[in-house]
Amino acid sequence: MLWSAGAGMMILHICAAFAYVHAWSHAAAVEATAAETLAVTGSSFGGGVWFNYVFLVLWVADAIWWWINERGYLARSRWVDGLVYGFMIFIAFQATVVFESGVVRWGGVAATLLLLFAGFMRRCAGGGVNKKPAQGRLFKE
Repeated sequence: MLWSAGAGMMILHICAAFAYVHAWSHAAAVEATAAETLAVTGSSFGGGVWFNYVFLVLWVADAIWWWINERGYLARSRWVDGLVYGFMIFIAFQATVVFESGVVRWGGVAATLLLLFAGFMRRCAGGGVNKKPAQGRLFKE
C-alpha cells in the first residue's frame, strides 16, 4: 500500500511542479533543470527532466504490476528488481542529496540508507525467479 501511495504522491509532485513552477511548460522545466544543474555541477544540462519522467513512469508501472499480478511481481528476477530499484534509488539520491541541502539532504541520506537496507533484506529473504516470496513484505499488506 505504501509503495502505491508513494507513486501517487510522485504524480502529485510532478503535477504541482508543472502547475505552480513551470506553467505547464516542458521547455520551462528543461530550462529550470539546466539552471539548477549548472549551479550544482557547473554543467548546464536540462535533460534531467527526462530522467524524472522515466522515474515516474517506472514507479507507477511497478505499482500497477504489483496490484494486477502480485505473484508475477514477487517472482520476477533479481536483475529486474536490481535495475528498477537501483535506478529509483539513484534518482532519489540525486534529487535529495546532490541537489538539496540542509534537512532535506540529511533526510535523503537517511532514506537512501533505509532503501539500500530494505533492498538488501529483500534479497536475503528470497524473492527472484523460482523463489518463494518473502513473508511480511515491507510495503504491501
